[in-house]
Amino acid sequence: MLLVVSGCQEDPPYQGAFNMPVAAAVVHPESGGPYEEPIGFVANGHGGAIALLALKQGRFVPDDDTASFARSNYLPTGGARLLTAVAGYAPTDDQMSVFAADKAWGHVVHVPWITGVDGRGVPIEGTPLVATDAVFLDHDDSGDNGSLADVELKRGYTTTEDWTLTFDGEFWWVDGSRSGRQAYVAQTDVPYVADERRVAFTIQGAASLGDQITFSTDNGITELDVGGMPQQLSMAPDQSRLAVVAQDGDSETTRLRWYHPATFALIEDTVLGDGSSPWRVSWAPDGAALFVSDLNRPAVWEVSMDGTDPIEHVLPAPTFDVAVLYGDDGKRRLFAAASDGRTIYMYDLDEGRLIDVNPNLPGDQGMSFLAAINGIDGLQTPHLYHEHNDWGTRLFGQSVGVSLASGRVVFIEEATGCLMRDILGPRTTTQGTFGTTDDYETNFDGFGSPPFLERNAHNTRHVLVNACAGIAKTERWVMRYDRNRTSWRVEGSTSGEQGNLAFEDARYVSDAGEVSLVVRSGGSPTGDGWEIQFDVLEGAVSVDGDNDGDGNREVILEAPMDPVYFHYTVGPTPNTWKKVDDRALLLVPAAGGDTVGRIDPQEGDADAEWL
Repeated sequence: MLLVVSGCQEDPPYQGAFNMPVAAAVVHPESGGPYEEPIGFVANGHGGAIALLALKQGRFVPDDDTASFARSNYLPTGGARLLTAVAGYAPTDDQMSVFAADKAWGHVVHVPWITGVDGRGVPIEGTPLVATDAVFLDHDDSGDNGSLADVELKRGYTTTEDWTLTFDGEFWWVDGSRSGRQAYVAQTDVPYVADERRVAFTIQGAASLGDQITFSTDNGITELDVGGMPQQLSMAPDQSRLAVVAQDGDSETTRLRWYHPATFALIEDTVLGDGSSPWRVSWAPDGAALFVSDLNRPAVWEVSMDGTDPIEHVLPAPTFDVAVLYGDDGKRRLFAAASDGRTIYMYDLDEGRLIDVNPNLPGDQGMSFLAAINGIDGLQTPHLYHEHNDWGTRLFGQSVGVSLASGRVVFIEEATGCLMRDILGPRTTTQGTFGTTDDYETNFDGFGSPPFLERNAHNTRHVLVNACAGIAKTERWVMRYDRNRTSWRVEGSTSGEQGNLAFEDARYVSDAGEVSLVVRSGGSPTGDGWEIQFDVLEGAVSVDGDNDGDGNREVILEAPMDPVYFHYTVGPTPNTWKKVDDRALLLVPAAGGDTVGRIDPQEGDADAEWL
């Protein structure tokens, strides 16, 4: 009697949809494609997979329109690829695809996704998966003749590449030209499944040491040679051209190239100034120009689509990222992240000049940050700020989202260049019992009639904090009396020791204008070494994933990468009594946490997470 035992393999625990998500792109319905809501594309830095997000619903694009919980397939490009950038392409109402930059092989890959719609209007995904017939290579002309049987391909995992199976005398080593060496070897007459189920087969027949079997798989991907290592991609809003920033093979500089997305034909190279090295790019809201940061020259370039020569907007330092806002007040403002990774400059495009964010310092200052800036993007749709005017109404305007390496996202107001304030704004922290406001402490209580800080005229605090959020950082300030100088030395835990000394009965302003106060002399002489301390809060809207303020992050924004603006409408259809709300949001890949967050500046939280 032959007993056959069949066992069910347990599914492994869910490992998440992302493996170091590094770049994102969005296609809005007004640009094309079959969807009535914006679609997000997120490229994984490892594994070569591109995830598809339904941004409004806060979930993955479903595999079945009747089952929203069923995640759609990835767009696979090959497990050994190192993706660095992604751009969506929707040339018609029934087509959508993706371009991705691959650092491993130095190509831009084009991945088809939606190739049409069926009679019910349901999108048709991908092109037919194809595998070529296997070819046996008899290494020693021994007459062996191995073959493949039961070849299986899987949508969402199989990609375009060549497969080589090499026999070592006992096992078959499995290599994909774009997926690399697989973790497990194959055995003759034993069903084999490659990593991530990219391909499955059974090897049959005899083989000797060094023999090989080759075959190819195809999911419609094409590779585009851009004459160097692709670094950044951006699709024109009208879908007419693809901007590619590629590093020259013979140097470390980069250049801006344009390709026709339908034919992949080179349109032109844009020549910028001598020694320029373009990097990240941002489209003007009307799509009439592309703004290009420059890693080498202290500038941002304005490349018009009308064919005129690029315009160089000179800035104090080279730049690595850029965002542009056209305000309701008619002003065109440019925001540029300096190559030092800590400063964002604000520039008036119409007047051709820098806008000084901090008049307390000489020269035209940008907004500085303690943590490194990972990326910026302009939220073109106006939204509510958290600050209220004198009549209790929330302010309203555009902003620029800023991803910081510290694991948070902040927003720069379009008109001021200051960070968007929280409901209270920059301030000192308070202590004390009900009815008192003690926002400073001393080490000389009980010494007769000692000096004290004068209370502010417009509130009950004693220290004025700069109202432009972002200038004052969250830190502790210490004032220490120096008898030899008959004044108070001032030091911030982050800002460092100040050059300005605080003299009693005169207003003191810190070096960068972070804080201002008056120390009133007391009836007793001030003692050497006496201290006054107070704590300052930045007072800016800061999204770090802790939505309820309990110290635990509901969304893990570890190493948030370059943010991407998108918008969608909520509420009833037009022509009804209730107003339709057009909401501005950011899509932020968090490479360190293998998550992607949806950031809402209006509420100041991460209101959706993809894992």
